[in-house]
Amino acid sequence: MSGADTLLAYEADYEGLLLRRLVPSQFTQTPRLIALWKGLAAAFQAAEDELFDLHVSTGLDLATGAALDQWAELVGEERGALDDTWLRQFIRARILANLSTSSEDELINIYATLTAGSARCITYYPACFSLFTVRGSYMPADIRRRVARFMNEIKPAGIEMVLSEAVSGFQGFAGDPTSGVLGIALLARHVRAE
Repeated sequence: MSGADTLLAYEADYEGLLLRRLVPSQFTQTPRLIALWKGLAAAFQAAEDELFDLHVSTGLDLATGAALDQWAELVGEERGALDDTWLRQFIRARILANLSTSSEDELINIYATLTAGSARCITYYPACFSLFTVRGSYMPADIRRRVARFMNEIKPAGIEMVLSEAVSGFQGFAGDPTSGVLGIALLARHVRAE
């Protein structure tokens, strides 16, 4: 197990732990020694509480505000006008992009992460592909433009990329169980940087 896979367990009762494990039985009736152990346990408990809170609150899943800004700076993603929820998605996508070789599967995964939807890819040989995502609602215009800029930065050179988004019940292809009924279904729209 690597260090990154190590699970941390919070110890909520250092006093009880120390008294059970460290105090020899013949000294359990000595008030001064018990007071010393309790004092040490209180110091350990305070350190445990602070360090565990720091660990939990600065992890990407729970980080907010300045802690999330540090994550963004670390991976090379600007906050701009993004709220914490959208910034967290862009940070996750930037991590994937920083490790990416721009393979089709990686681009699908990055686009799905950015848009918080289910992404798919259609390849048009020899040098074009289309990524589309299906979401619960359309992305706001500023987010849509930022997603397009992000994806244009990481797409393979010399290959045309078309991005689009649709909402559930969209007008899709025959045989697609997620598409809506012809004539009344919603149309997909392009995701562009303009």
